[in-house]
Amino acid sequence: MALNSIKKEYLCELKKRMPSHPDGLTIVNPWSTQVGNLDRCRHYFRLLKKGYCGTYPAVDYFPQMESLLQAVEEGNFLIWLAYIDNQIIGTSSIEIQDGIASLVSSVNVERKVNIGILLYKRIIDLLEWNESIWAIDGEIRLTRNIEIAGTQIESGVKSQHINLKCGLKPYLFCYPKYSMKGRLRGKRQFLLFARKLFEPAIFDPVVFTPFPPNNRVGIAEILNLSCKINNEIAPTFSHDVAQTANDQSGYVHICRNGHPQFATAYLSGALTLDRIAGVVRQELEAVDYLELVTLNSPSNLYIQEAFYSLHAIPIGVLPNNLFWKGPKEKLYGTTIHFGLLKNTNKNTFLPVDFCNELSFASSKETMYRLMQEWKKNESSFEY
Repeated sequence: MALNSIKKEYLCELKKRMPSHPDGLTIVNPWSTQVGNLDRCRHYFRLLKKGYCGTYPAVDYFPQMESLLQAVEEGNFLIWLAYIDNQIIGTSSIEIQDGIASLVSSVNVERKVNIGILLYKRIIDLLEWNESIWAIDGEIRLTRNIEIAGTQIESGVKSQHINLKCGLKPYLFCYPKYSMKGRLRGKRQFLLFARKLFEPAIFDPVVFTPFPPNNRVGIAEILNLSCKINNEIAPTFSHDVAQTANDQSGYVHICRNGHPQFATAYLSGALTLDRIAGVVRQELEAVDYLELVTLNSPSNLYIQEAFYSLHAIPIGVLPNNLFWKGPKEKLYGTTIHFGLLKNTNKNTFLPVDFCNELSFASSKETMYRLMQEWKKNESSFEY
C-alpha cells in the first residue's frame, strides 16, 4: 500500500522542519537489531526513572518489564534510543493501537546535547515503516514546572510546542487521565493533540451539539477555540431536536485496554438516560476516569444531553475519529467527547502553563472554566 498524498505531504513537511543532526549523535530505531528487545526495554525504564524522578505517568502503562517487553515484541510499542559516544542519553516512544500512533514518552538525561531531532525522526521513521497508520495523537500534561528532590520537572510547555511544530493540532482540552507517582500522586489535566492522515481530514460540515446548561462550557465553545488556535474556519453548529430514545436499540462499546485507571465508553443510537447512567456507574466502579464518546449525529444529541445531566465535562471534538459499532465493525466519523471522574477520587488541579502558540486570553479563560467544572464535578448519583 503506497503512501497517500496527505502522508507524503506531511512527511515532506516534517523533514523540512526537523532540526539539524548534532555531531556524534546516533539514533537507533525500533527495527534495528543493534539492541535486543529486552535491553531496549531496560534502557527505556532506566531513562524514564532517571529523567522524571519516578513521577512520569508512562510507567503506569507497563508496571512490569514483562508487559512492556510483550508490547515491544508484538510491535505495539516502539522505542527509539539516542546515543552520544556509545552512551545512551535519551529515548522516545510511540504506542500503536487500531492504526493510531500515540506519541508517548520522551526524555533526555544529557541536557547539554539537544536531541530534539528524535521527536521528529520517530514520526518520520514510523510513517516510512508502517503504512497502516491513519492518525497520530499526543497527550500533553498541563501543569507549571514542579521541583521534586531538587530536580525540575518540566510542565509540558516544550512538548506542546514540539507537537505544534510537528503538525499536530490541539482538539481535546483539560481532561484528568492519569495518576502520577511519588509526590505528584493524583490526577493532572491533559491536552490532546491529533493529526489525521487520510481523506477527509477535516470536521464534518455540521457538528450537532446541544446548548450547555447553566452557563457551562459547551462543545461548540471548545471546538471554536481549537479552530481559532489552528487558524481554521469553525464548523456550523446545529441544535436540532434529537430523536426519541428508547430501550430497544443503540449500542455501547467499552474499551479499557487493561489499564486500571481509565476507560473509554462509546455510545450511540437510542439509549435512555437510565441505561447511560448504568454504564457510567458500572465503569466508575472499576476505574478513576471515564471518557464518554458519541458519534456526531443529530440522533445522538439526546446522548450529549444525558452526559450533561450526569455532570460529565465536555472536552472536545475529534474530526473523523475511529468509532466502534459492535465488536469488530468500525466507523470513521467526527466524534464528540466528554469525561467523568469518580466522586471519591477528585483532585486538586494545578495552575496551567501554555506554550506561546496557545497563550492567548480566550484559551486561558476556557481552560480556567473547565478546571472549575472538574473541581466541582458533583454527580447527580453515587458511583
